[in-house]
Amino acid sequence: MSPGGAPLDGCPQCGAQYANAGDSCASRFAQLLALDHSRQAPWGPLHGLAFSAYVLQHSAEHTASLERCWLMAYRVTVAGDDPSRLANALRRTRDATLESFDAPPLPHGTPPTRFALTIADLGDFAAADYAMRCRMWARSAINAWRTPR
Repeated sequence: MSPGGAPLDGCPQCGAQYANAGDSCASRFAQLLALDHSRQAPWGPLHGLAFSAYVLQHSAEHTASLERCWLMAYRVTVAGDDPSRLANALRRTRDATLESFDAPPLPHGTPPTRFALTIADLGDFAAADYAMRCRMWARSAINAWRTPR
């Protein structure tokens, strides 16, 4: 239930909750992409990480990108790589493998459907704390995939 008592609509892929029927992860992601494509900090330099977090939480729509997104999110949130540098390296390397970037394999099994932090939790993507929240979002995605289901 929302604070006003209205039922919340939930995303079947990530579990995000929305009080407004017209809101969705896809619409929120479209808003974020508009900021990302401005190429302005903090959004532009984190585009690869934001895209990866979204794909890991909505994998049914993006199966072809899943392994590369795992690599990006893992290397940034666990290994501490710079997201812009890693994105540039991945763009230059079409044959990138998890092993070549020292990342563990994407966990097998059914994708998670509940995450500690979703795109709904990022609020209005305010510049002041976006970088921190984006990293937390990606970490949430990695942690959920690493948790046995």
